Amino acid sequence: MSKMKKALSNCDKVVLMGLAVKMETAVSSVGSVKDRYKEMVELIGGVNPAK
Repeated sequence: MSKMKKALSNCDKVVLMGLAVKMETAVSSVGSVKDRYKEMVELIGGVNPAK
């Protein structure tokens, strides 16, 4: 029984670490998406200026 609990806690640690990594990549990808959006807006603004 204690072996099961130990395995479970190890699994939880791995899952939590995975979630932390996912959060970091999500945050960094959101940053790059914002930059891309800005570039797109500038491109569209240059091609089709606001009326």
